[in-house]
Amino acid sequence: MRILTIACVLSVSGAAAAAAPRALSTDDQLREVLAGNTISGKSDTKSYVEYLSPDGRLLGEEPEGRYTGRWMTAKGQICFSYDLEEGRVTTWDCAQVEIEGNQLTWIDQGERSHATLAAGNPNRL
Repeated sequence: MRILTIACVLSVSGAAAAAAPRALSTDDQLREVLAGNTISGKSDTKSYVEYLSPDGRLLGEEPEGRYTGRWMTAKGQICFSYDLEEGRVTTWDCAQVEIEGNQLTWIDQGERSHATLAAGNPNRL
């Protein structure tokens, strides 16, 4: 009976480990998962959808309309910069990324936020 109990515990702990979030800690891992795909979530209670083009362009949409920007990877982090009016752009904002299934977690200076990953550009941004 003890061997069966140990086998059950190992099986459950192995399943839990497999379901744990995985850090995307290299630029190559980040590009492989994110390039050419769409992320969606909420920022400051406002919903957004963003297509991350393989060439580094970002095409987004929020309730107020569409917007553009850029994305890149740097030192194992995802970085975003958004286009403003009159040719101005925001500074780069970078975060570490974890993935579990299609759920992403951005970790920026200890703050965690979440997004969902979808294959391709389903919103045709």
